Amino acid sequence: MKKTVLAFTYAIFFIASQSHAWTKTLDFENGSVGAQAFSIYTNTSYSKDYFHSGSQASKIFYPAGGEGETSGGNYRYPPGISNGSEVWFRAYFYFPSDFDFRASPVSKLMRSKNGAGHMGITWYSDGTVGAANELDMSAFVRTNPNWENVFKLSKGKWQAVEMYFKFSPAAGSGIFRVWHDGKLVLEDTKTPTIASGYQVPGSFYGAYWNGGAPKNQSMYVDDVVWTSDTPANRDAQGNAYIGLGKGNSSSTPVLADSPPVAPNLR
Repeated sequence: MKKTVLAFTYAIFFIASQSHAWTKTLDFENGSVGAQAFSIYTNTSYSKDYFHSGSQASKIFYPAGGEGETSGGNYRYPPGISNGSEVWFRAYFYFPSDFDFRASPVSKLMRSKNGAGHMGITWYSDGTVGAANELDMSAFVRTNPNWENVFKLSKGKWQAVEMYFKFSPAAGSGIFRVWHDGKLVLEDTKTPTIASGYQVPGSFYGAYWNGGAPKNQSMYVDDVVWTSDTPANRDAQGNAYIGLGKGNSSSTPVLADSPPVAPNLR
């Protein structure tokens, strides 16, 4: 009888937990070309230049010398993302063949707040991607010898980048994973991933270029997913992940009637 009650109690708890799971997706199909895609990011717009699926994506313009505070995207999580919470975050990125990655020292690609800065990934001037956990950077570096060389971004093709966070203030209880095109390239299960008592407000892509962009240029983002609902897909190691979505990629720009005009930033 006791086992039956315990099983029933667990089932109710599991169902209740799942009922509070959420998913946010962005496919950028429903906005007018050229219109602003985010209210706070004036340099992020809907575009048909390149797309991973459908016929549109998000174009993120970086003005020369600008640090990109208005170039990116974000999602504000529902309340309650804290100790014990799990979040998966995946996006597809496209960098044109003439894209210049130079930064001083890095440009942010994807990140989440964790109560003491951010946890996420950035690129260096050669397109190499590094990872960081500013809650305890010295412990993170000791645990992850490849933290400055997690993978390398490609140009002229769409690529999927995904992160997973299990938030915990205790060493050995939190998890931070990174996948590139479906391959697990970083896993840290030792460094704390959230400050004690902190609630995570959300996460970002783009949005900051240290030292300023070297020239006027744009990157593209499509098929973005944030979720707290455990995905059905599993990677080669058996970890739950969003994985690779199907797309009808356009790697060749759709030519407009006139060349795009950079927005007036003054």
